[in-house]
Amino acid sequence: MKPIIITGNRTSEDIIREYFEIQENKKPGETGSGNLTVDFSLEDLTDSYRITGIQYRNGIYTVNLFKELLTYQTQDQHAEHRKQVIADNTNEPYSLDYPLFNSTATSLFQNKDNSQYKDKIEEVRQFLKQQMLDKWLMTLTRIQYNPENQKDKVIHNYNQQDSYKIELDSFMGPDGYITNSDTTNVIEPLQALLNTKQSLQEINSIYKWLTDVNAYIWRLNSEASRTTETVVGINTDSDRAWFNCDRHIDNPNASLGVSVARLK
Repeated sequence: MKPIIITGNRTSEDIIREYFEIQENKKPGETGSGNLTVDFSLEDLTDSYRITGIQYRNGIYTVNLFKELLTYQTQDQHAEHRKQVIADNTNEPYSLDYPLFNSTATSLFQNKDNSQYKDKIEEVRQFLKQQMLDKWLMTLTRIQYNPENQKDKVIHNYNQQDSYKIELDSFMGPDGYITNSDTTNVIEPLQALLNTKQSLQEINSIYKWLTDVNAYIWRLNSEASRTTETVVGINTDSDRAWFNCDRHIDNPNASLGVSVARLK
C-alpha cells in the first residue's frame, strides 16, 4: 500500500488524533473536516482504483475500489465471503457497508476540483454511476424495522466481527426525494444509514454530483407489526439516486468490490 503523504511535520498519528477531536466537537449537520487536512490521492491500477485519504468511522483509510463487480449473491453470502477474505488475509475484494460507500463518494466529491486528480475522479464517478444504473448493488447494511415502542436498528457490516448498530426511534416514513418538505422523518434515518452528520442538502449534493439526479429514499411506510429486516442497496435511474432500504434479504445481487486498509 502506498502510504499517505503528510504535509509539514504532522504524522499520520497527529492527523488521526485531530480527526477524533473534530468528531467529538462536531455539531449535527456538519460533514466534518474542520481543521483536519488529509492528503487525497487516486491511482488507476490494473484492476482497481486506489483512493487514499478517506475518512471512515474512526480513522483514515485507503480504499481499493475494484473495476469488476462481485458476483450475484444474497447478503448473507456476501457477508460470509467478506468474513472469509479477512480471515485468510488475502487481497481479494469483498462487499462494503453503506457508510464506506458514502465516505468514498464524499471524498471524491470534496476533491472533484483538484487539478491533479480531476480527470481521474471524473472517470471513477462515471464508473460508479454506470454500475448504479446497470445494477441494484448489494451492501452489507440492513435495516431492522421493529414494532411500535421498540427502536429500529441500522446494522452495518452485517454478520462481521466489526459489525455495529445504530438505533433510532423510527426508520419508517414516506418515500420521497430527501430534500422535499413532504418527505418527513428523513434526516435521522439517513444519518444513521450513512453513519454521518451531513445535512440533507450536503447528502443530496454529493449524490446529485455522483449520479446527475436528486437523492430519493425508499423504505417501509408504516409501522411493522413484527420485526422485519431488509437489505439496503445502491442504485440509480434517470430520475433519482435511490437510498433503497426495502429489499428482501433472500434476493441475490451483485456488489461493488473493495479492499480497505487503515493508515497507521
